[in-house]
Amino acid sequence: MKIIIRILLLLALLTNNACSCLKTPCSKLWKFELPFNIENHHNTYHVGDTIWMVSEFGSTLQDLNSPDVVNVEDFDFNIDLFVDEVYGTPISFASDRFLLVEESGKLTYIAIQGSPDLGGNPGYLKLQHDYNSGQYSFKYGLVPQMEGVFLISLNSFFNAPYNKINFGSGCNEEMDKILFNMNNKVNNNFNLLSFSPDSRIVEVSEEDFIAGGMFVFTVVP
Repeated sequence: MKIIIRILLLLALLTNNACSCLKTPCSKLWKFELPFNIENHHNTYHVGDTIWMVSEFGSTLQDLNSPDVVNVEDFDFNIDLFVDEVYGTPISFASDRFLLVEESGKLTYIAIQGSPDLGGNPGYLKLQHDYNSGQYSFKYGLVPQMEGVFLISLNSFFNAPYNKINFGSGCNEEMDKILFNMNNKVNNNFNLLSFSPDSRIVEVSEEDFIAGGMFVFTVVP
C-alpha cells in the first residue's frame, strides 16, 4: 500500500510540474513604437536628390500597453515601406520610381499583382534593420527619378507563419502592434493629403497618419 501511495504522489507531483510549464490561455497584445527620421528633412527635393531614411534603437522596448519593458533581440519586425503618388488618379504605387542607396539594413522590392485600381507598377519595399550588439540600425537613401508629390508610409503585420512571437508574457497567444514615430511626429505635411483627388488619401485620419510613420514630400525637376 505504501508503494502505491508513493507512486500516486509521484504522479501527482509530475502532473503539477507539467501543468506549471503550460502557458495561461490568454492573449497579450504588445505595443511598441519604433523611431524613424528623414535625415535631410525638407518639404521639397529635386529629381536625383538622395532622401536619407534612418532608424536606430536598442533591443529594450517599452510596451505602450503596460509598464513592461521587453528585451527584443535580433527580431524581424516584418516592416513594409510604401511609397505612393499622392496626386495620382487613382493613387499609384511609386516604390519603383526611386533608386535605392544602401548604407545599413535592407530594402527589398516586392512586386504585387496589379488591378484596375492600382496605378503604375504596383509594389512595395520590405524593410529590415541590421542588428549588432543590442542595437538595431537602418539607413537607406531613396533617390526620386521623377517629379510629383509622394507619401511614405510604414506598416507591420504579424501573422503566422511569418513570426512566432514569444516575449514571455505567460499567455498562450502573443501579438504585436507596431507604431512608427517619424521625425518626432512633427512637420510631416499631413495637410497636403487634403488636396489629393483620391478619396482614400483624403480620408486618412491624422491619427493613422502619425501611427503609420507617414511623411509627404514634393519632388521638383
